[in-house]
Amino acid sequence: MPVRSARSDSEEFAFVLPGSWASIPLADADARAARISALVKQQFGTNDRLASRRRQFREELAASAKQAADAGAAAFSLSLELFPGIPVSGAMISVFEAWPAAGAGIEDTASRLAAAYPEAEVLETDAGPIARKATAGTQTYTTTTTPSLDLDYWVPAPGGSRVLATNVSLPIAPDPGPFTELFDSVISSIVWAEPVR
Repeated sequence: MPVRSARSDSEEFAFVLPGSWASIPLADADARAARISALVKQQFGTNDRLASRRRQFREELAASAKQAADAGAAAFSLSLELFPGIPVSGAMISVFEAWPAAGAGIEDTASRLAAAYPEAEVLETDAGPIARKATAGTQTYTTTTTPSLDLDYWVPAPGGSRVLATNVSLPIAPDPGPFTELFDSVISSIVWAEPVR
């Protein structure tokens, strides 16, 4: 399985990503639109029978990328193939946030994460403690409804003042277990540059 690195625009951090991934630029709207058009063509070609799928895919990508840019995202990565033979889109958006007030003053990082994000599970990883919340749901494509999965992660950034919040949105996730394990590994692969601003 190929491995790619997803880096923040400011080079503050990087994740190791498996599979076929694409980055979408956030700062320049024209570059963003051009990249999305290229991805749509790559995934669906120009066959007229796939016109509605192409349009829906383009609209979803454009909306997700704009939302990421408007939210001040540090990085936006897109999976075009989560597992071999499964050409489904999954998006990963990372943004820096201040630590929540809950848990302030707690020295132990795992305990502080548990207090700050009580709805999440705290995981011990090679990168240190991280918090993860998994939410299963459904997604509709034209007339087909499929199970979906949203994963939210919070990773303490070096320096102690910020948390890297990452949302992974998987529109098709028939079995949440393997997808959750995959992205637990991706998030725990984080490498920080020094210093983080």
